[in-house]
Amino acid sequence: MASIVNTKGVDISDYQGDINLSKVKSAGYNFVMIKCGQGGNGRIIDSEFTDNVKKAEQLGMPWGVYLFTEACSTTAIKDECDKIDKLLKAEKAKGYRPTLPIALDLEYEYHIADGGGWNESNVKNITAVFVSEMLRLGYYPVIYTGYYQLRDWISTDTIVKCDVWLSQWNYAPDWTRKLGLWQYGGEKNYLESNSIPGVGVIDKDKVYKDYPAIIKNGGYNGWGNGTPKQIDEGTAAQLIIDTAYALLNVDEHPDSCDIMNWYGTFSDDINDVACCCAGQMYLFNHAGALDLIPGGKVADCGSLCRNFYDADQLYGPDEVRPGDLVIFSWSKERSSYWPASSLEYKTLDHVELCVAVYDDTIKCIGANNGGDECDDFQIKTRDKSNISCCCRPKYSDYSYEPYSENEEVYSEDESSVASVQSWLNNNYSADLDVDDIYGPRTKAALVKALQTELNRQCGAGLMVDGIYGNMTSSAAVCLFVGAQGNITKILQGFLICNGYSTNGFDGIFGSGTMNAVKSFQRDNDITADGIVGPVTWMLLAG
Repeated sequence: MASIVNTKGVDISDYQGDINLSKVKSAGYNFVMIKCGQGGNGRIIDSEFTDNVKKAEQLGMPWGVYLFTEACSTTAIKDECDKIDKLLKAEKAKGYRPTLPIALDLEYEYHIADGGGWNESNVKNITAVFVSEMLRLGYYPVIYTGYYQLRDWISTDTIVKCDVWLSQWNYAPDWTRKLGLWQYGGEKNYLESNSIPGVGVIDKDKVYKDYPAIIKNGGYNGWGNGTPKQIDEGTAAQLIIDTAYALLNVDEHPDSCDIMNWYGTFSDDINDVACCCAGQMYLFNHAGALDLIPGGKVADCGSLCRNFYDADQLYGPDEVRPGDLVIFSWSKERSSYWPASSLEYKTLDHVELCVAVYDDTIKCIGANNGGDECDDFQIKTRDKSNISCCCRPKYSDYSYEPYSENEEVYSEDESSVASVQSWLNNNYSADLDVDDIYGPRTKAALVKALQTELNRQCGAGLMVDGIYGNMTSSAAVCLFVGAQGNITKILQGFLICNGYSTNGFDGIFGSGTMNAVKSFQRDNDITADGIVGPVTWMLLAG
């Protein structure tokens, strides 16, 4: 079976009734987490559990389970663990074994007052007991909960022993340590539609680890005959990339440099230190993965190159891939710094994280690369000819594929009405004159493109007529920093055509697009929050 790393799935319960999992799989959702029960002692069995397991098995979809806890005591959580064990042993007797983790679903509003209810002491206790009991019984545990509970109420000692399934409906996960699964949307979904055609509204998830391989090879969940191996500590390349997107437009200390505040030993005054390399150390630390940097944190590209070379993790410019720390040369002259000199690499001038690879360019995120302050993380399109070398961390997965090398990419100086018109012609058969003039036909073509994408991605059922009416307005999705894809690119098209520079026509909602949105909002006397909601869409497209 192919790796499921970085793919999408769903989590389900009897709330969906007799769900058509075949339609879920056909829509591109590759795995499923299935509710097995609920209650302080697991007293309520989900009425669709056994049928949902059977459906997943018949479709060859990797599956795991979760129990919706109301436990507030050691006795209650042990009863829940016992209930999970009995249910999974009954499924194993049928030949069905989960290849995804076993989750404790921890949601505060359902915790009753018995035993003290929802408080830090009880949460720390029941999560610690759950993980210990699941490991004792031979299962692979995860904790499903929100960011603040992970940050404030769950013991570090517990998280070390298990993975995290983060519930955060956002563009990127704010919690990254031991992150195995991310529920990125449910009733609200900022990345895509909240529903699947023929299925309805559904919780959607992303996976960062190759759980079927980890669980089978480790002997978890009934797949082995002995004591399971220690839980894998790996970090996926996509997790680092998602963390980089989450750092865009984040400024914890407006009067000083966030990166050097964390790094130490150097000045933290704004723009006193060129912190591109320290910025990547800051990024990996933010993801809980600083141990992926050989030799520890450094603040210069030469040391970074040498340490990755010593670890046999340094690659040439033609081998670039997403997740690499790419060192650039602006002069393109041969480096005099060892080992780059002996490898005939170019000068070591600047480093950024590669997030996408194309024919002649790569998309990167880094610090000290053109923002107002040196600690601003920005998205940039870089020419491959400027790559000196690539530092590749030892990620838990090496299956992450670059974006299609045939994808059309526009560099920053091509953000013009003409480039928008050309893109609309190539992708939506708009048949526009590429005359660099924003007239009624170009505006209608942008609206048609938006209607097409809302139908394609969200099942909106709109008439593609180029008229931004009430139906289109109701279907338009909210966009803000971190959004990616064709709808974001259409937004950029509207902004560019209205005379606002987005610092790239690339389909990525970065700081350039956010600044353009804010400028447009200010010029139209609406709240300048950088979020594209109904009012902003109407003013742009209506």
